[in-house]
Amino acid sequence: MMEDSNKSFGFLNQNVLDIFESNKTSLTAPFEKKNFVGIDTDTKVYKKRCLGRMKKHIGDLALQAGLPLEALPLYLSSTEYLKSGQDWLWLAAAYEGQCAASTILQSEAKGKPLKEHSPERFKIPVPKIIKSPTQSKSLPPYLDPVEYKNLGKSILSFEEIVEKYEEAIMHYEKYQGAAIVELECSMKAARVFISYKKYIEASTVLQNVVFTSVIQSDEQKVIRFNALFQVFTDMGFHRKASFFKRMAAKACVANPNPNWLKCYYLMLESLPGFSLPLDVEEYPSDNSLGWPGIQYQLLNDISRVSLMLNYQAITVRHLTYTLHTQLNRLTSSQLRIICRQLEELTAKCEGAPVPLILENGITIPPVNLLNLPRVKSFKLQSLRPHLRPVKITMNDSKADSEQDSIFIFSAISRDRSTKGSCKIDFKWVEGDICEVALQVFNPLPFELKVTNMSILADDIPFESFPACLSLPAESGPYPVTLHGSPVGSGKLQILGYTTHVMGVKSICLLKDIPAIRKPYFAIDVIPRLPIIELSTSLPRSSMFSSLEDTSYVVISASSTMMTGQSQECTITISNPGVESVEWIDISLHSKLKKDLETSFFTWSKENLDTQLPITAGSAASFTLYINSIDDFISDIPVKKEENETSRSGLSSGNNTPVRRITQSKGSPTPFKSKIIEAVIQIQYSGGPGMVAGYCRQCAIALTIEVCPSIMITKWDVLPSEVPTHCYLVLDILNCTGGEMEVQYATNKRIHIEASDICRVPVPVERCPLSAMTESFGTGWASVDICGHLWKYMDDPTDQRKGKLLRACRKHLENLVDLQWTSISFISSY
Repeated sequence: MMEDSNKSFGFLNQNVLDIFESNKTSLTAPFEKKNFVGIDTDTKVYKKRCLGRMKKHIGDLALQAGLPLEALPLYLSSTEYLKSGQDWLWLAAAYEGQCAASTILQSEAKGKPLKEHSPERFKIPVPKIIKSPTQSKSLPPYLDPVEYKNLGKSILSFEEIVEKYEEAIMHYEKYQGAAIVELECSMKAARVFISYKKYIEASTVLQNVVFTSVIQSDEQKVIRFNALFQVFTDMGFHRKASFFKRMAAKACVANPNPNWLKCYYLMLESLPGFSLPLDVEEYPSDNSLGWPGIQYQLLNDISRVSLMLNYQAITVRHLTYTLHTQLNRLTSSQLRIICRQLEELTAKCEGAPVPLILENGITIPPVNLLNLPRVKSFKLQSLRPHLRPVKITMNDSKADSEQDSIFIFSAISRDRSTKGSCKIDFKWVEGDICEVALQVFNPLPFELKVTNMSILADDIPFESFPACLSLPAESGPYPVTLHGSPVGSGKLQILGYTTHVMGVKSICLLKDIPAIRKPYFAIDVIPRLPIIELSTSLPRSSMFSSLEDTSYVVISASSTMMTGQSQECTITISNPGVESVEWIDISLHSKLKKDLETSFFTWSKENLDTQLPITAGSAASFTLYINSIDDFISDIPVKKEENETSRSGLSSGNNTPVRRITQSKGSPTPFKSKIIEAVIQIQYSGGPGMVAGYCRQCAIALTIEVCPSIMITKWDVLPSEVPTHCYLVLDILNCTGGEMEVQYATNKRIHIEASDICRVPVPVERCPLSAMTESFGTGWASVDICGHLWKYMDDPTDQRKGKLLRACRKHLENLVDLQWTSISFISSY
C-alpha cells in the first residue's frame, strides 16, 4: 500500500501541468468564486496560481496519507508558484502545510510521537518497511535515509516554523472571508509550539484568536472558547484556560433561548483553574490560593445558575462551599447575604453532608462548615472522681510486684512510646454520661445559632446528646460541654463532632481542624459499674475536709460534741442505677493516731455485708459510732481567787464534803474546742465491671467539733477510812457555758456553775499488789519496789515502771466513772 501511494502521488506531481492544460480551472475557496468571474485564464500569473494551488492540494493529500516526506517538496514547490503569482491566501495555506510536514518529520526523527492534538492526528497507520540493511535506526522504518538526507535542508527549524506561521496569519488577515481559516491557523500554530514546549510563543499566537473579529453563532463561540480552554490547559495556563471556559458558559445563555444546564457544567469545569477545587479538602485552610474577588464572583455566578435550574441541594452546596472557603475574605454584607440565602434554601431542602452526583456523572463532594463555630480546643473530660473506675484493691499486689521487677525503669523509652499518642490516659464507663469540653468562637458579624452540636464517635455504639448554642457576634472563646454515653465497652474513638448551622448539617472531623493536632482520641470504655448515693443522719455541711485526697467526697456532714459524748450516725447507701452492688469495702482516714482513731470511730462491717447485694432501687445502711474521746487532764494553771471556800456540795443522800474553788467571773476558760476531720471512703463494685476487676470509690467528709466539757486541773490521792480504799481527789473545771451536774460516785452528784472548779473525792479501791508482782516479778519485795520507783521516777525508759503505770491506769479506768449532764447533752466517760 505504501508503494502504491508513493507511485500515485509521484504520478500526480509529474502530470500537474498536463492536468492544468486539459482543464485550465483553478482550485478556489468558497468565498473566492466571485473573484474569478471574468478573469483572464491565459496569463502567466493565472497559470502560476493554478499550478501552485494544485501542488499545494497534492501536498495536503500526501500529508493526510501519512507521507510527510513526500508532502514537503510539494509544499516547497507550491510556495514558489504562489509567491510569483501573488496568491497570498493559498501561499499562507502552503506555509501551514510546510510547517506541519516539518514538525512531523522532526518529531519522528527524534523518536517522540506527537500528541493526539498535534498534526499527526490525521496520519494513517503505515506498515514498517525495511528498505536496506543500512537503514538508520533513528528514523521511522518507512523513511529512506538517503531521501531524508536530500530533503533535510528543506525541513524547517523551529525559528523558521514560527516565521512561516506568522507570515501565514498575516496573509490570512488580508481576506475578510478567511477569518475562520485564520483562527484555525492560529490554533494549529499554538499546538505546534506546544509540541516544542514553547509556551510563551504559543500564548502570543493565541492572542490573535481572541481578538480576531469574526461573526459566529453562540454555539460556534462555545466551540471556539472550549478549544482555547483545551490549548491553554495543555500549556499549563490553567487560570487563562478557565477564563475561556467561563466565556463559553456565558455564550450558552447569551441568546433568547439560554441553555442553563450546559452553562452550569461549563462553569463547574472552570472552577479548578481559579484555585477552587470541587473537594474542599484540597483547598488550603489558610486561604492562600486564588484571587478573592474573582473566586467570590465565580461562586456567586454558579450558585445563581444552579438556582435557575432549580437545583436547590446543589445551590446549598455551592453556598456552603463559598461560606467555608471565603469566610475570612468576605465583607459583613456579603456574609449576611449568603447566610440569608442559605437559611431560605435549607428551609425547603436541608443541607446534608453527602456527595451529590450530577446527570453527567460529576460528583460534588460534601462541604462541612468547620469554622461555624470555630473550635480552638477539644478535650475529653475524665469522669467525676467518685465515678471514675479504679482497679479493685485486691489486685494492687500484682501491680506492686511489677514495680519490683529486676529490670531497670527508663522514663525516656516510655515517653518515646506515648509521645504524640492519641490514647487518653483515663477511662470511661459504659452507660455513664461522658463529657467533651470545647472552646468555640463565632467569626460572623452577627449572632450564630447552632441548633444541634453533638459528639461523633466510632468503633463501639455511642449515644450523643445534642447541645444548642447561641453565640454573640465576633465573640469567644466560649466554653461548651458536649455529652454522650457509651452503649458498649471496648476501644472508643472520638473522631470529632457534628453541627447543624443555618440548616446545613456538617460532620467536623478532628483531622480537618487546624487547631487540633490529633486525628482522633482513643479511650477505653470498661463494662457497666453500679452507682450509689450516700446520705447521713448528721446535718449537712458545706465545708469539706482539709485532708489529702478528698476528691472522692460526695457529701459532707458535721456535728458538734462535748468531750466524753457519744453519738450515732446512720449512713445510708442507695442504689439508683441498674447494676447491683455486690461488694463494698469501707475505710477511714484522719489525722488522729491509729489507736485513738479506732476508738473515736467504730462501725460494723459484718452488718453491712449481710445486706449485700444492694439491688437496683434499694438501699442499705450501717451505723457509725462516734465517741468524743479526749484527754481530760490538764496541766494548765487556772487562775482563782485568794480565798477558797469549802461548803457541802449538793448531793442526793450524801453528805460527803466537797471543796469549791471559785474563779473570777468572766475570766476566759483557757481550753478551746478541737476540730476532728475524717473521711469515710467507700469502695464498691458489681456487675460486668466487677468481673473486669474495676470498682468505684466515694467518700463522706466528717467534721466533728469537740468542745471541752470538764477538765481535771489537779488531782491527788488521800487515804480512806477503809484500808482497801482511797480517795482520788480531783479538781474538776466546768468548761461549758452553762451549769452542769457531775456524778462522781454512786448516788453522789455535784452542780458546777460555768467556769467554776470543784474539788471532789472519788472513792476507789486500791490497786492490788498482784499488779506490782506482775510488773516486777515474785522476787521483789514491796520495799525494793518502792525504792526502785523512787530511784527511776524521772526515767521514761524504765520498762518495769512503765508496765506498773499501765496496770494502775487500767485499774483506774475500770473504777472511775465520771458522768456529767449539761443542758441537752448526756454523755459519760
